[in-house]
Amino acid sequence: MAVYKLEVTTGDMKHAGTMDNIYITLFGTEGQSDRTKLDNLGIDFKSGAYTIKTSMSLGKLLLVKAEKDPFFLISEDEWYCSRIVVTTPEGDVVLFPCYRWISRGELVELRGGRGLLKNEMMSCFIPKG
Repeated sequence: MAVYKLEVTTGDMKHAGTMDNIYITLFGTEGQSDRTKLDNLGIDFKSGAYTIKTSMSLGKLLLVKAEKDPFFLISEDEWYCSRIVVTTPEGDVVLFPCYRWISRGELVELRGGRGLLKNEMMSCFIPKG
């Protein structure tokens, strides 16, 4: 089993956090994680540390998808995601900058804060077989 540690940073401006559900999917050169709900008790997405477990290493991390879905019937509240930092099972630390407001029902794709070759980016969308 491979364990990925995530540090999710919310902006420090007023009302940057959210009560809505946040889901993360990791994409790498060797596969992708399951869609995982990030959860803490109370108001989530101030800043926090989370883990995502996969059956095997995803290889070099290329992309993070962040999704925001409603929490019951609570009125709309946007979430300001500053960045997501992922520490891989191999000890690599990958920064995924965001620096934007995310609305309910929105899916955001974040690419790592480094240059990628075209074949590296394409490999996470080609099924392994």
